[in-house]
Amino acid sequence: MDIHMKLSFIVPIIIVFAFESFSDSYHVSSNTNSVIALKSKKRKKVEKKESPPPLPAPEPLPPPQIEKEPQLIYLEKPSYPLHLSRRGITGAVTLDMLINESGTVDSIYLISGIDPSFDSLVIKALKNARFTAAIAGGKPIAVIVSYSYIQTLDDAISRIQSFTNIRGRLLEKGTRKSISNADVYITCSDTNSDTLIEVPFTLYMRTIGQFQNQKFSDGFIHTKSDSQGYFQFRSIPSGTVSIRVFDPEYEILNITETVSRNEPLNVTYRLKKVSRPQNEIVVYGTTSSDEITHYTLTRDQIRTLPGFNGDALKVIQALPGVARPMFGLGAIRVRGTPSWDSKYYLDGIPIPQLYHFRGIKSTYNSEALETIDFFPGSYGVQYGNSVSGAIQLNSRDAVSQYSGFSDINLFDAFAVAEGPLGKNGGVLASVRRSYIGNILGYIAKNVAPSDFSPLAAPFYYDYLLKSNMKFGGKHNVAVTFFGSNDVLSLIMPSLQAGSADVDALQDRIENRMAFTLLLASYQVPINAQCKNDLKTSIVFENGTGAFFGYAKWNYRSRNLYIKDEFKYKFSDYLSLLGGLDLWFQKYNQSSVIPTYERIFFKDTINQTFGLIAPYLQLETKPVPELTLKTGLRYDYYPELNYNGSLIPEFWQYRSKGLKKGLSGEPSLRISAVYQFTPKQNISFAIGTYSQTPQPLGLAIHDSLGNPELPATKARHISCGYTNRFTEKLFADVQLYFNRQWNIPELISSEDYFANPTGHLFYGNGKGRMYGAELSIKNNFTDNISGWLSYTLSRSERFSESESRYVPYDYDQTHNMQFFISATLPCEWKTGARIRYTTGNPYSPAIDRIYDETNRFYRPVYGPENSARNGSFFQIDFRVDKKFIFNNWVLNGYIDMSNVLWFLYKSPEITIYNYDYTQRTSVSTPFVPSLGIRAAF
Repeated sequence: MDIHMKLSFIVPIIIVFAFESFSDSYHVSSNTNSVIALKSKKRKKVEKKESPPPLPAPEPLPPPQIEKEPQLIYLEKPSYPLHLSRRGITGAVTLDMLINESGTVDSIYLISGIDPSFDSLVIKALKNARFTAAIAGGKPIAVIVSYSYIQTLDDAISRIQSFTNIRGRLLEKGTRKSISNADVYITCSDTNSDTLIEVPFTLYMRTIGQFQNQKFSDGFIHTKSDSQGYFQFRSIPSGTVSIRVFDPEYEILNITETVSRNEPLNVTYRLKKVSRPQNEIVVYGTTSSDEITHYTLTRDQIRTLPGFNGDALKVIQALPGVARPMFGLGAIRVRGTPSWDSKYYLDGIPIPQLYHFRGIKSTYNSEALETIDFFPGSYGVQYGNSVSGAIQLNSRDAVSQYSGFSDINLFDAFAVAEGPLGKNGGVLASVRRSYIGNILGYIAKNVAPSDFSPLAAPFYYDYLLKSNMKFGGKHNVAVTFFGSNDVLSLIMPSLQAGSADVDALQDRIENRMAFTLLLASYQVPINAQCKNDLKTSIVFENGTGAFFGYAKWNYRSRNLYIKDEFKYKFSDYLSLLGGLDLWFQKYNQSSVIPTYERIFFKDTINQTFGLIAPYLQLETKPVPELTLKTGLRYDYYPELNYNGSLIPEFWQYRSKGLKKGLSGEPSLRISAVYQFTPKQNISFAIGTYSQTPQPLGLAIHDSLGNPELPATKARHISCGYTNRFTEKLFADVQLYFNRQWNIPELISSEDYFANPTGHLFYGNGKGRMYGAELSIKNNFTDNISGWLSYTLSRSERFSESESRYVPYDYDQTHNMQFFISATLPCEWKTGARIRYTTGNPYSPAIDRIYDETNRFYRPVYGPENSARNGSFFQIDFRVDKKFIFNNWVLNGYIDMSNVLWFLYKSPEITIYNYDYTQRTSVSTPFVPSLGIRAAF
């Protein structure tokens, strides 16, 4: 409340005593706040004489000046009635009051007021008020003042205190993940239940809407949840309130709560995640990525695509440019090349073994991955020692809360646990073991025992421990401990094969492969323009194997990898990328293998492999729509013994003058992307690539291979067009033409028999691959989406015997896959995959020759790869059902691969009988996988 006192007029009361015939009088000036006092004297009576002339009238005296106006000393402000303040009634109480010489109020006259109930309070307060007396002529005087007591709501507003009476947290129902940046709205009813509110309700809400982290708009108070899912509201009126929580990834929550000022409300809301189709594959152009063609798969997509049983690396087979492997295994053959022509990385470091048993399951747990990046070709200088594609597994950091999950299916079981480590770190652990081999072995041994029944006991396990830490606000450190072990034992109790000199256990096939990897990374931004990423790993590998009594081997290797990469951004239009790849491997192997002459060949390998590869890339933007990248890389292979090229080879150079370099190859890679509309771009890339001869170790073996082999080289040319028609419809088209030369090729059996002591490999192989890749993604509705992947391709190798290019073993002219996924009510999901591919080529046996010396039939083949297996058709189904509880989630699923097998058995390979007079096809069977998954 504000009080204003106005002296509109002042009337001093001056008492003038009359002496004898004096009379009293006073005059108030109308235009001043002063008083003019006039005094006249009383004259004595005299005898009447001649009247003298009249005296002139005296001039009036000037009014005395008010030297000091009254000042308020004390006033007990009256309380504004609640029924008036809640209605927002304000105004002024105007009155006249007589203030005497002592500064107290003698009387008050009300002129106008606000309300009688409040006017009386103002009069009462003023009667008890104290003023300083008015001073005139150096003395206190009594005055009448006109006084206005103005009542506002400012004092009531200032008494609104900020206090927290609602605290809450948002968690994802089932997983307990924090939901950050969600919108929380609260609506209060305009009632009188909260008697402490002194102002109109809307004014109160508008006032508390100015408190920290909350805002008033359209009748509600709004705030957002923080990074840990917490939110709070301040000074919410007591009573019933409506709370609404909105996040586009979750179902909207509407709930009613009762709020009190004295007892803060603490709540936890669990929001149910909106179920959406997860088969979207993201395709990036250069405007969003470093590469021309770049496909990214997320963890949810990996888990739910039908036909892959949730395996991370196998899902890559669904992408354009990847050939269908035989028998549903995990081989990744990119653009018509063998698997070893592509490189596989874990956080930028090569991974030693992709799959358990070369294709059953990927060794790195898919649940510990964030994304998988797939580069089918024409990629930048960051990746080397490969002539085809590059696959990058990007591990994820641990979540910021303690959680975990486990999965049990027909093949294996695994568990994952994770949580925070200190304030700025996290730790994630995973372990998995298979048991299908134990089940098969138990059945063979106990259910249907027989001397001729094999006792199978294959199993695999893997383990993972990753810790990440951030410190100093900028430094990121991560350490990964990762390993795998595969053991296969197939025992035939009644069989004694081979020679005891090779292996005393002649009744079994055994194989064991194991590795352990320790990876550390350190990322730091040096300044605003420059950042550096250093990664290093140590890998230990070992394995043993035996094939009855015919062959036996064991190996071990030690690997050291170092990768350092920096990026300097000069401006938005110019940046520089540079790095260095270092790899050193010490490999030891001893083996005993049979030869065509039915003797046993014993061999020991002690080789050192390596790679030293610096690289540099300049990125420019001549105009905002155009991105140009020019990169240079040099790969030096210390294990090779040949003269490399002095300049990048875009074709097989014949000039010996250009072959005077070290045992390595320079590579030049150029790319351009033009974004001619916000939704469309075109791209072009050309580059050269090289790798050490494959298979590693065998190709350059002193006796089994050819130590003089050069590095395999390739040239990639690609162009593409990308269009995001709408938010739901996306299409990408890529054309490519690749060439390879200096490919190690195994000599034919005829050449071997003609010269058994010669090299088994020669490095004159040539290949060419070309084709078109199409990817279309469409979200038909919010709950149904589809995705089409189609590749039209040709993969050929030059045949020395026929002096022409012939189809390669993995040539598949057509490869079409269509996925559809639907989210159904009650947490049901279903999906299907339809796959069609052209059959693989093979060389038909057109005749046979009986080898009397070795007593077997030797085939006579027709033209190389002149026949094809029949077309391959496959249909897969997957059904998921989720049960969501407050603190955990149970998911049951069945993944059925190749359900068409009961109607059509797609041929995988063609095999002949012993004398090559009959042939038959082998097909991939129907493979179901039933499992449950629990997350907490």
